[in-house]
Amino acid sequence: MDFVLTLHGHLPYVLHHGRWPHGSVWLSEAAFDSYLPLIEALRTLETKLIASPLTLGITPVLANQLAHPSFISEFEAYMERRLESAAGASAASRGLGRRAARAGREILARPPDPHAGAVPLRSMAI
Repeated sequence: MDFVLTLHGHLPYVLHHGRWPHGSVWLSEAAFDSYLPLIEALRTLETKLIASPLTLGITPVLANQLAHPSFISEFEAYMERRLESAAGASAASRGLGRRAARAGREILARPPDPHAGAVPLRSMAI
């Protein structure tokens, strides 16, 4: 193997510190713009049986926030605000936003597996 990608994710604890500018919006933006696209890309590679040598490190602070019950409600509120702001956008953009919101809800609905550790994506509960 000639290449291995190592990613490291961290955010300070922002839940319960308001929404903007350094509150739950920051965490929701990271989830929507970084983590969800990464998960979807990895799932696509997995479906196509393409090896994806990747190490993903998430700090305990970030993992705790993503697993916290209030993050789900904050993320849903964030997505609703994004969809409302996209209401004036083109039909294609609105469809993309709805698909992204649906994908985000599906991923968040899956219970996390605290014992997943360094295992292949197919066996991880995300």
